[in-house]
Amino acid sequence: MKARIRRLYRIVAGALMTLLGFNACNIFEHREEYGMPHADYTLKGTVKDESGKPIKGISVKYRRQDQYLENGWEEHEFTTDENGSVSTSLPIEFPYDPKELVEIALEDIDGEANGKFAKDTLRKDDFKVDFTEDKKSTWHQGSYVVTFDAKMKADK
Repeated sequence: MKARIRRLYRIVAGALMTLLGFNACNIFEHREEYGMPHADYTLKGTVKDESGKPIKGISVKYRRQDQYLENGWEEHEFTTDENGSVSTSLPIEFPYDPKELVEIALEDIDGEANGKFAKDTLRKDDFKVDFTEDKKSTWHQGSYVVTFDAKMKADK
C-alpha cells in the first residue's frame, strides 16, 4: 500500500513540476518595462492684445490639478517671446485627459514695458488638444500638442 501511495505521489509531483516548468518558459514575446506612466506634451500658443499686436513678457502658466501634490496643482511657467509666442515641451508624468483639470493662466509680469494687461485664465474650451503619436508602449501614453491663441485686455 505504501508503495502505491509513493508511486501516485511521484506521478502527481512529476506532473506538477512539468506544468510549472512549461509555464516558466514563455514562448510568446514578452517585454518588461519599468518606470511610471508618462506622455509627451508640447505647449504652443500666442498672446496678443485686443488689436492683434503680439505681447512680449507675458507669463504663461500651464497648470493641472493633481491630488497627490501638497498644494493640489502642478505648474509649468513660461514667458512669451518678442512675437508673443510660447513653444515648449512639458514634462508630464501620470498622464490624464489633457483637457480635464487643466488651465492656462496668463499674467503681465514686465509691468509697463509692453503695456499693462489684466490677468486672464484659459479653461478647457479656450485651447485645443491634439493627439499626435502613439508609441505603443505600456508606460508611454502618447504625444499631445496643446495650442492656444489668447487676447489680453488692457488693465485700467
